[in-house]
Amino acid sequence: MVEKLTMSQMAKELRVSRSVVSAVLNNNKGSVRVSDETRRRIKEHLRDRGYVQSKSALQLRQGGQQELVSLLYCGKFVDTHALVEALSYLTAGVKETDNQVEIYGVDPAHLHDGLKEQVAKGGQRMIWIHANTPDEEIVNAQKLFPLLRRMQRVVIYDYDFGESSWDNEYLRQGINLIGPSRETAYREAAALFATDGHFAVALNDAWAGSDEPLPGNSMLTSIFREQGLKIHGLYPRGIPVPGASAEVLTRELIRLHKTSGVQAAFIRNDKTAAEVIDLLMNQGIRVPDDIGIIGFGNCPYGQWLRVPLTTFEYPVREMCNRALELVRAPFDAPTESLILPPQLIKRKSHGPVQHI
Repeated sequence: MVEKLTMSQMAKELRVSRSVVSAVLNNNKGSVRVSDETRRRIKEHLRDRGYVQSKSALQLRQGGQQELVSLLYCGKFVDTHALVEALSYLTAGVKETDNQVEIYGVDPAHLHDGLKEQVAKGGQRMIWIHANTPDEEIVNAQKLFPLLRRMQRVVIYDYDFGESSWDNEYLRQGINLIGPSRETAYREAAALFATDGHFAVALNDAWAGSDEPLPGNSMLTSIFREQGLKIHGLYPRGIPVPGASAEVLTRELIRLHKTSGVQAAFIRNDKTAAEVIDLLMNQGIRVPDDIGIIGFGNCPYGQWLRVPLTTFEYPVREMCNRALELVRAPFDAPTESLILPPQLIKRKSHGPVQHI
């Protein structure tokens, strides 16, 4: 995957001298005269080729070179147990092999600069933790492909196979993919509600007042429809995703329960699901007797709630182990795509519901 670029090569491609490229890179305006137009042309070419001037070689450690493994997180930080556990487990796993590890989180506007910094430090191996919708992530990735080609091994962790149409493009670029089978979880959740006799379900990943999914959630809504369930959205328009509070979602769920007969909700975040259960019960609405709830993520406290939470457990440990294997693999190892199934944890919150 790696593409070795040198200053001499860049100068040859640009048809200028090496000293001119060096002057532009170092912003040296005294020793070599370079026109503004030439400076612009050189900078654009270097950016498009993914060229980064090396700051320094990695330091030797006890007679051997210590490799840097980067953990990249870009975009909105979602407060989930699975993400925190993954960051902790990946960091510990990298350190076990005596490698340097850097966790860096950047907003999309500065993603290119953040990755340039890693390339300049000599980073050759990276695990990119996906955090946004597939469409958002591919926009980021397309901008980064020239830089990613400078690395030897890149792994995307928590890749959304069910929603993305870009799988082959990532693989073609030499990027490994690993993620859970969300489709499996959604089918099991929908089937569980349908088996309990539900005809309608509320989703926090669909817009309130409609059955329209939030960006990146079309597979979720289509699977629930396939089970014959009518979808009611909970997420209010006008609030940035994923910023809606449990209080806002609960108010809409109660309204749907009273006006549309909704007696089931799939809340794709255990922390939010736990808060919704507490708020419902504080207002005299029984879980699961009146409304059944299924979460996602298997947070540790889910089993200790007043009504233990039915949920799905991310295969975090296995995903992390496989991601570490992929990022440590020899540079000429084949690119892989791995989909791992989540596990349904049945407790009490999903039912049985008392139908009137």
